[in-house]
Amino acid sequence: MMAKLGRLPVIARLGLVHEVITKGDIEASKQFVIEPSDLNLKIECAEQGK
Repeated sequence: MMAKLGRLPVIARLGLVHEVITKGDIEASKQFVIEPSDLNLKIECAEQGK
């Protein structure tokens, strides 16, 4: 989530500096991020019996 906001967590910045991960790795992982707004929608649908 932090990468989507343009602010990497410390562990990700350390990984980049020490070349353990690449910017491509971070970009690829963005697809696995669950958007908070999507979670709210799923909760509302569950409450409505959908």
